[in-house]
Amino acid sequence: MGNVSYMVNDVKFVEKAKLLSLFNLLLVFCICVSFFFRQIDWSIDFTGGIVVEISVHDGQTLDLEELRSKFRNNNLDVFQHNVHHGQIIFKIKNAESDEKLAILRPILSESGLVVDKIDYIGPNMTESVIKSGILAIAVSLLGVFLYILIRFDIIFAISAMTGIFFNIIVSAGVYVTGGIEFNMSSIAALLTIIGYSINDIVVIFDRIKRSVPALEYSHYSANIIDVSIQKTLRRTLLTSSTTLLAALSMVILSKYELKTFSFVIAIGILSGTYSSIFVASPTICLISSVCDRLLSSKYST
Repeated sequence: MGNVSYMVNDVKFVEKAKLLSLFNLLLVFCICVSFFFRQIDWSIDFTGGIVVEISVHDGQTLDLEELRSKFRNNNLDVFQHNVHHGQIIFKIKNAESDEKLAILRPILSESGLVVDKIDYIGPNMTESVIKSGILAIAVSLLGVFLYILIRFDIIFAISAMTGIFFNIIVSAGVYVTGGIEFNMSSIAALLTIIGYSINDIVVIFDRIKRSVPALEYSHYSANIIDVSIQKTLRRTLLTSSTTLLAALSMVILSKYELKTFSFVIAIGILSGTYSSIFVASPTICLISSVCDRLLSSKYST
């Protein structure tokens, strides 16, 4: 245990963050580029369309591929969403007119299926969902920025937002690179990740802030950042590993929607822990050094 503590206390995190900065920039660049070359799989919540719930009676056979083929032949962009306990839910994207409903009903009747419910998500509802999602994320980011600004200072606020944006980009990139459907639970996942990221960041930032008078430094040097991370690393890793274990158990045991939600949360936990140590905290040192050089050049002239 003593050897482990010595090894941690000997790690120069800011120095390693400088080496990792190229990797961080390359990762963010690749994810941003993938947004342009790989289309996001938007859910029906964002594209609009029709949700159809049908029941299959005992002994009734149903060829799902044949039914999907009939949908496709009639220009209905459908994908199977869920099948359980004799109930099948289909979501038909971009079905924004009564004509689509008129085509849909005969297909279901010919297949001898009992339609339990047909819900229509129109463009007005879709627009409202998009605005609500964007507003929720924007308000949460603004709240985080103001909280860090009031509790610490502008340097900490900018550094925190750098780490959180890195975490959001990495987590959102999972939806593109993994081909995961982006739905309303995805907004909830990103909001959860923002909240978790700020929790990790504040713990380290608080230690950094309290270390300045104790170490009698006039600015946030690399040594202060390193010592602060070293003192909080055990807590950060224990908290992250415990939360990650809970998220991974949900990935293994839960159904599709909750499984993808938990998977993104797990990625966000890993990314958040990494960004709090190697992105947000070293940014304080970077900004502080730039400010010192600017002040030095100002008073030297």
